[in-house]
Amino acid sequence: MEVKWVRDESLAHVVDTAFVDLPDKNLFSLENDELDEPLKDSEKLDPLSRYIRRIATHMSHAQSALPSLPNAIINRVVQGLKPIKSFNRTEQQQEISLFTDRLGFRKLLILATASGKVHALETEFGRTVWTRYLSKPVALKSLRVLREGAVKFPPVVGLFGEEKNEKKNLFVRRMNAITGADFVSESLPEATTKWDSYDGDHLIALPVREEKDHLTVYAVVDGKANINLLPSTPESKRAFEGIMSTFHFYRLYRGKNTVTGYSCVHDVSKGNYLARKMWTLTVPEGEVIADFAERDRSEPISSVGKVLGNRSVLYKFLNPNLLAMATIREESESSSSVFLYLVDTVTGSILHRTVYNGAGNAFKGLDSIFLVQVDNSVILSFYNHGPAASDAAETVAEAGEFGGAESAVKKRRGSKKDSAAKAGQTVPNVKGYEIVVLEVYEMPKPDLRIESDVYSSFNMKKPSVLSQSYIFPTQLTAMGTTRTGAGIASREILFGLASSQLYGVNKRLLDPRRPIGAGTAEDREEGLFPYRPVLDFNPFEVASHVLEVAGISKIVSAPTLLESTSIVAAYGLDLFVVRRAPSKTFDVLSEDFGYMWLIGTLAALLVGIQVAKHYVSAFCFVQSDAIVQQFLYLLRLRGRECATNGNSVLFLDE
Repeated sequence: MEVKWVRDESLAHVVDTAFVDLPDKNLFSLENDELDEPLKDSEKLDPLSRYIRRIATHMSHAQSALPSLPNAIINRVVQGLKPIKSFNRTEQQQEISLFTDRLGFRKLLILATASGKVHALETEFGRTVWTRYLSKPVALKSLRVLREGAVKFPPVVGLFGEEKNEKKNLFVRRMNAITGADFVSESLPEATTKWDSYDGDHLIALPVREEKDHLTVYAVVDGKANINLLPSTPESKRAFEGIMSTFHFYRLYRGKNTVTGYSCVHDVSKGNYLARKMWTLTVPEGEVIADFAERDRSEPISSVGKVLGNRSVLYKFLNPNLLAMATIREESESSSSVFLYLVDTVTGSILHRTVYNGAGNAFKGLDSIFLVQVDNSVILSFYNHGPAASDAAETVAEAGEFGGAESAVKKRRGSKKDSAAKAGQTVPNVKGYEIVVLEVYEMPKPDLRIESDVYSSFNMKKPSVLSQSYIFPTQLTAMGTTRTGAGIASREILFGLASSQLYGVNKRLLDPRRPIGAGTAEDREEGLFPYRPVLDFNPFEVASHVLEVAGISKIVSAPTLLESTSIVAAYGLDLFVVRRAPSKTFDVLSEDFGYMWLIGTLAALLVGIQVAKHYVSAFCFVQSDAIVQQFLYLLRLRGRECATNGNSVLFLDE
């Protein structure tokens, strides 16, 4: 009996994940340096000797590679001519390579589970590289990459969690991402750091690194409002104090109704850092926070504006402190409302607020409200309970404002016709799942920007917001987006479906500037599709193909070395990893590329060049001989006696 597959049961309870880039084989080794020599030996050499040895090593590698170069070229061409085949089990049983490939597809996917077990899977075949089980009873909360891999520095991940004891101490466990071993160094002799109290998951990555170990410094906020640095070394403290005046963070919890913003102060007497409350935002009574999202600050921004069809530019509102927050309010047993807030987390000011009456969760206990924020876009999904629930929710909301239900209905009837037009929104008010996309710009008109030499949240003007709504044909369980290295390729919004599928929608379809009706020539020049309120289900966009991925609850992605391609991981009860290219693989030759035509063309060019060279040289010889004969003729006309000897002229009368 042959075992077809093996799956660890703890992978059905993944708490958090992280992609880790594997090192380049030519630049990294745990035991040797970039010259494949022991680290202890190479560190004793002076820089000049090391450079000379590096040149000698490169020359020896070149000499050894020259004899096999023709065969390597032929094999590469033959492999390119063969059709792409699926991976078989023999290939999967080969030794796992812990180095990246030339396109960056091979990565490590680190998964922290609720049982305290940590897995590292490689993304090419899904094989397990290593597993670790934390012996003490702990509740893992988060997984962060503390250091990316570099020459002589292996990647390091940090496991943040809570000990299952009376104190419930917060701890972080540092681990080598490639081997799974505990990470220790001279400045960090212990792999685990603990704090006395813990209150939620408040980990803030700071834009500074520790000098010796090159670890990203994190600010960990405990239950007593103390800000603890990780790692807490003198170097990291000095780096943090350099940015402390601009350091702000916020706290909020799902199911609560307040958001609190903090800054940091240094208690010199005790030598620690304290969080100082700066502002508190309390949403109206009855509303509770359903979901929130902020833009990943590490993602690159490819452009600061959107070029329109008439060559004008709408400048994006790229506030790094922008928080998108969705709240829900139960209006009655059969209706509810969803509110969307855009909040500046430095000042606590509300930059935008809108309400969706009749929206909420599909059923009690079934989360249907999801938020994603990328670039200058905010995507919100919820369940629309239909026109009846929308009218009921609007009546209940306005009854308190206008003094009764009857006057609220009259007021609503008088203004309902043009309310959507004034809001600049298109809302298909039908029963079903709905997706709302918002794009935030600095100004409502093109070619205008916020006039300020210094960017500050304290003098920020309210942005211009464009919005459109779309009906989605099936139930959603999660939402995410693709990510590329430079942010140039089109994004794809990914959805986990209740039908155990991973589905992708190109961001071009979720554009709030799609014209209603026939578009103009400028709209077509810009590539805008006419607005349709329903997003049709396209089977070709099912990222999971024919496979079932049960219970998708989270979708994460990572860039590759190809700008067109992202690696996406969707997990819940199942785990699924796939490559996605929403702009197609524009930076890779297609599978049906004519390699033989290319080789034939190059060969024909080489032959043509040689033939042309022969005829040109013969023609030049004939031309030069004719010129010499003309020169001799002119000399003889002047009475000079001369003759030729090879390339020289002899005067016989001298």
